[in-house]
Amino acid sequence: MKQTDTGTARAETAESTGRAKPSDTTPTGMGAASRGSTAVDGLDDQAALSPGQVAKQIYAFFYNKTVGLVLILLAGLLGLMGAILPQMPASTAGDAQATEQWLEQVRPAFGGWTGILHTLGAFNMFTSVPFLVVMGLLAASILACTAHRLPVIWRASRHPRTRVTARFFERARLRSHFTAPVSTEKAFETVCVDARRHHLRVIVDERGPGHNAYLDRNHWAPFGTVLAHLAFVVVMAGFVVSS
Repeated sequence: MKQTDTGTARAETAESTGRAKPSDTTPTGMGAASRGSTAVDGLDDQAALSPGQVAKQIYAFFYNKTVGLVLILLAGLLGLMGAILPQMPASTAGDAQATEQWLEQVRPAFGGWTGILHTLGAFNMFTSVPFLVVMGLLAASILACTAHRLPVIWRASRHPRTRVTARFFERARLRSHFTAPVSTEKAFETVCVDARRHHLRVIVDERGPGHNAYLDRNHWAPFGTVLAHLAFVVVMAGFVVSS
């Protein structure tokens, strides 16, 4: 009887042990699932852009050279269409009957495309919405490119690079070498005085080695690009207003 009871006890212990193993692993799995459900992948957060960041993105878009080139091509294409296609007289503006009569005159040449071209503004190209939008965007692109280049032009004009390597003088297209029967200091001073006498700007670099000076004339000339761009925008605005 003892053996039987012992065997039964052992069987119950083994069965109890076998049932306990799955219960040991269950909480671990649930914990992993719980941790997985609270994992943050960053996709639930809403992207917040400040007005300054939006303005910078718009500014970067307009001073992009590719955008400017595309706008120039579009403006040229629309202008070419306006020069080739017949343009509706200004006297027909706001007069539906006169407009319809003019369209009937050009219908033999354009057939079924007459109504489509009229809707797109091809017959009054220089006052049409597509042309005005492209011109406005092109003006904004020109102004953005000018503003973007202005600090670079200012630094190049007011604070030019005055230190170069010796190899620069060996490969420079315009260079000169001479020997003077005076000391280095005296020769350097003579060159600077003569340059100023001929209305050149002289910037002496005292950092060495040796004696170094930067000489130029018309250092305000790069700002001519800025004035040219602004003048172009004024011409565009005058053309749009007069049309």
